[in-house]
Amino acid sequence: MRNEKGFSLIELLIVVSIMLVIAAVAVPAVIASAQAGNETAAVNTLRTFITAENGYHQLTGFYSSTATDLGGPVGDSLCPNVPTITLGPPSTGPGCFMPDAVASRIQLNLPLNGYVYHFANGGTGDGSAWTLSATPSSSMSGRKSFFCDQSGVIRYNLGASGATVADLPLGT
Repeated sequence: MRNEKGFSLIELLIVVSIMLVIAAVAVPAVIASAQAGNETAAVNTLRTFITAENGYHQLTGFYSSTATDLGGPVGDSLCPNVPTITLGPPSTGPGCFMPDAVASRIQLNLPLNGYVYHFANGGTGDGSAWTLSATPSSSMSGRKSFFCDQSGVIRYNLGASGATVADLPLGT
């Protein structure tokens, strides 16, 4: 009788099969977890934007004309260099309501945490309204699209199309 050390082919196939079963179970859970994280980050970005627009509106009487009007130096919560605002919609805003990096990505429609944001200043440009939508940058990024406007209500849609004012409010 030979006393060889090592694994037989059958033993190796069994181990590989078990590993494949574990991977088949784990991969969808990891993807779902990443999607949930991206969706939470998108909702938090919308909340930050709502707060920034409200602060801008309280300071100027108008909503921002661009998302970058809301940006400011990261970490500068006091914003000592806020320029004087004149009456009427400002062409350049006071900033410092949200980090420049976030405001810039929103303005340029660049992905942020798996979502692409689309900002519009009410279509009239008079600073009386705004909308912001967030759609997944890919099917792996998330399953929900989001929408908010000057009302401060965040809405969502589970379909492939972006969310609108007609969709359900978040939390319902």
